[in-house]
Amino acid sequence: MSTNSDKRILIVYGSIEGQTEKIVHFMADICKQKDITVNLVSGEKSHDDFGLSDYDGVIIAVSVHMGKYPGYISKYIVRNRERLQQIPTAFVSVCMAIHSDKPEDRQEAQGYIDKLLRQTKWQPQRMVAFAGAIKYTQYNFLIRFIMKLIAKKEGAATDTSRDHEYTNWKEVEKFTLAYLALL
Repeated sequence: MSTNSDKRILIVYGSIEGQTEKIVHFMADICKQKDITVNLVSGEKSHDDFGLSDYDGVIIAVSVHMGKYPGYISKYIVRNRERLQQIPTAFVSVCMAIHSDKPEDRQEAQGYIDKLLRQTKWQPQRMVAFAGAIKYTQYNFLIRFIMKLIAKKEGAATDTSRDHEYTNWKEVEKFTLAYLALL
């Protein structure tokens, strides 16, 4: 009989402004509390298969920017699809559109996930979209202006003097625990 201490999870992530990285560290802490070994790897920085045969599960978490996920995530999924189909996997999309009260914006967020899964022919056991953060203080003038327009459209904060976090940490915890139940 295996115990949680025998379980190993790989979390591959893509984070541009740091919120997705913050989310995966939170998820990793939950796994560690459950005595599960976790390795976090930035998909941008490594191009090997991360020894997937050594893992009992994989979570891929990535943020949407300008309507797209970074290309390296799609390439990683396609390159490792066969192994990903053999173990419990989860996909986490970090997208501000999910924060909107407008159904069409939330459908847009789901559309990003659907498109990625269709293009990569991957079907994770669990999928979710979490709102991220608007980090006005990190943007140059042009990006700040664009993000303010997007935020206004989606009902998010437009005060550019500070950053605004929208991640629902209780939902991140709930999703992580549901994924761990697959193991």
